[in-house]
Amino acid sequence: MGNHQEVGAVSTRLRATINEFETKVSGKIANQAAFEHLKGDFDKLKSDMGRLMADLEAAEEKANELSRINKMVTNRLVSVMDSIKSVIDEPA
Repeated sequence: MGNHQEVGAVSTRLRATINEFETKVSGKIANQAAFEHLKGDFDKLKSDMGRLMADLEAAEEKANELSRINKMVTNRLVSVMDSIKSVIDEPA
């Protein structure tokens, strides 16, 4: 009976080892899937960041152009106001 008990004990340890191995493999597969998902998310974020940077640059260029136009209009208004003032201030 000693051999039978030893075989039973070895069989029990083997089943426990196989279960532990299967658990670790399942965990590894789950970790790999999670990594691939995170990698995909990261790639999307990089793409979004590039697009946002391009949008920001375009917005800055437009803001600079609007600022330039605003200064030009302001100068013209001042010139028109000065012309009107000089006409009003002329002796009748």
